[in-house]
Amino acid sequence: MARKKPEKQKPIHQKEVEVTSNNPVKSIPVIENKWKVLLFLFGFILYANTINFDYALDDKIVITSNQITTQGFGGVMTHFFYDSMDGFWAAQYGVSVEDLNKDALVAGGRYRPLSLVTYAIEWELFGHNPGLSHIINAILYGLTGLVLFLFLLRLFPMGNNQVWQTIPFWVTVLFLAHPLHVEVVANIKSRDEILSLLFGLLALNYMIDYARSTDIKNLGLTAVMLFLSLLSKETTIAFVAIGPLALYFFNIGDAKSWKMSFVSLFAAGLLYTTIRFMVIGSPDAPIANELMNSPFLNATESERLATIFLILAAYMKLLFFPFPLTHDYYPYHLPFLPEEEHYATWGNLGAIAGVLLMIGLLIVIVRGFKSRSIYAFSALFFLGTTILVSNLFFPIGVFMNERFMYIPSIGMLIAVVYFLMEYLPKKLPSVNKSAIMGFMGMIVLIFSVMSIGRSSAWENDETLALTDVEVSVGSAKVYMAAGDALIRELENEKDKAVRQEIISEAYDYLNKSLAIYPEYFPPLDLLGKLYFEAGDFTESINFYSYCAERKPNDKKFVENIFIIGNKLALEIRYDDAMAAYDKALTFSPNEKKYLLAAAQVSARDLRNASMALPYMEKVYSLYPTDINVAEKMAITYAMLQRYQASIDILEPLLVTNPDNASIMKNLGVAYYQSGQTERGTQMVDQSKTME
Repeated sequence: MARKKPEKQKPIHQKEVEVTSNNPVKSIPVIENKWKVLLFLFGFILYANTINFDYALDDKIVITSNQITTQGFGGVMTHFFYDSMDGFWAAQYGVSVEDLNKDALVAGGRYRPLSLVTYAIEWELFGHNPGLSHIINAILYGLTGLVLFLFLLRLFPMGNNQVWQTIPFWVTVLFLAHPLHVEVVANIKSRDEILSLLFGLLALNYMIDYARSTDIKNLGLTAVMLFLSLLSKETTIAFVAIGPLALYFFNIGDAKSWKMSFVSLFAAGLLYTTIRFMVIGSPDAPIANELMNSPFLNATESERLATIFLILAAYMKLLFFPFPLTHDYYPYHLPFLPEEEHYATWGNLGAIAGVLLMIGLLIVIVRGFKSRSIYAFSALFFLGTTILVSNLFFPIGVFMNERFMYIPSIGMLIAVVYFLMEYLPKKLPSVNKSAIMGFMGMIVLIFSVMSIGRSSAWENDETLALTDVEVSVGSAKVYMAAGDALIRELENEKDKAVRQEIISEAYDYLNKSLAIYPEYFPPLDLLGKLYFEAGDFTESINFYSYCAERKPNDKKFVENIFIIGNKLALEIRYDDAMAAYDKALTFSPNEKKYLLAAAQVSARDLRNASMALPYMEKVYSLYPTDINVAEKMAITYAMLQRYQASIDILEPLLVTNPDNASIMKNLGVAYYQSGQTERGTQMVDQSKTME
């Protein structure tokens, strides 16, 4: 009888867990912990340098200027009952979040409480601590890489390969190193993206485990994880379809397990959607009719569609060639589009490329669906997670953002790595896998260097703006931010020549911002401040006046005009100071301090009591019980030799304030000047003993 051949000993790193499945070939390998640790550390170390970074960009919206987040533990539950931006808008308008008028503030509607809850907890425990928040993002990113790797291991068998020879390994390291993901990790606000994918991948992992084992516990965990993912950000709603499709394409489980997986994912999606609707309402709610929140506002329908397809081509380009990168595309910075054009047309090659790309992806899906092609699954993964941020079916408030490719990039990386490691060696036997892995290793190295370099731009708002202004040549927002960053530099710059250079450059940026979008408000405000720093107070007043007209409920612009008036008075430019006060009074005609300042410069500095009189009479009529106002009114009358009118004010004032030396003295002077010299002298002498 023939002897049975001994079973070949498997390497320790590839021991397999025996599972009950209709597909025993697809067993789940147990990976040595060192590989898990290495993948986690790789993702973490790439962004460990952000520990020294400040808050930047939209961090103020969800953290530092968010009325709910800054309540700490008190805001944890509150976040579940409001749009993610409500706490920010409430703080901006100086109202409670309950009293906020939310009509058409920003397009899109954002119900993402889970990431905001983490910020509230951090604020309670550590206060203003951006370094800690950055490190948490880096940790979560490393964990996401690890969970992605474990997900891919469930799809692609390792065979006899070492971990570093597998598709899951290379997809994961390329994903972690990709420079397109810098915004997601280096911007604390984008923790919603990280948590959404992390929990979403955990949901898919539990779903696959259920399909292999039919353990109902895994089905429940699938629903819970997707629900948490959606509470972080709604993008992973696409996983409701992608999950069962993964089971189909990779032949995991049976039809019943596919249906049950879909039901579990769908239930989580339905629960989230129901809660979202109850909290923030219908997605068809009106959108602010403002270009920065509705970038297609001035586009025809043809231009809108052409631009959407151009953006699809731009995303694909950035996935393969992630340079140059920028945080800002508001409102008209688009790759493949000339600077002077705001929207694409069907004559644009980028738009045509986008259409061809979409057709190509659809063909791959249709032709490969029945045969369960890896490329078809990759295309479905990419399109399914891209379509929600494409503006194709509903507006999202922006043209494009690099963070929108965070999840879709997985689909493209699966296709690329599969092509390089499986398809190419079969078609070109002369190309061995070692050379291919060497090539991918070089790409990982290049991507890693690019990611570390790019992350440095996110150190703070100023660094980010002054870095990306060189890229976003069609962005009104980034030119504005660069101008603002330079104005901030003026606060600590004393050298006159350097200050003049900064002022000139800031002026150029702010004017470029307005050239792109003439109705954009922030540059107007900043130009008022810039002209003030440059000493051109007339132009500064003009800009602040325009701002006050545009936003009559925002008193800071009128206050800035008043401050300019005080500055002019200190520089002994009294006529100009009066012009500034008069301008402030056109917007706030009853403001006490404006009226008093105008009266004081008129009477004391210009020595024109007649000019001061109308200001004083008005402020006195508005505030007759104010001791300071009443006393100044009396002094003005005395300067006009209307002594009895002065006495009539000061006498009752002294009765109610008998210990006030100033009132006593001024009343004595009024009596003396009116001819009652003895009484006047007596009161002046008495006031001296009271001082």
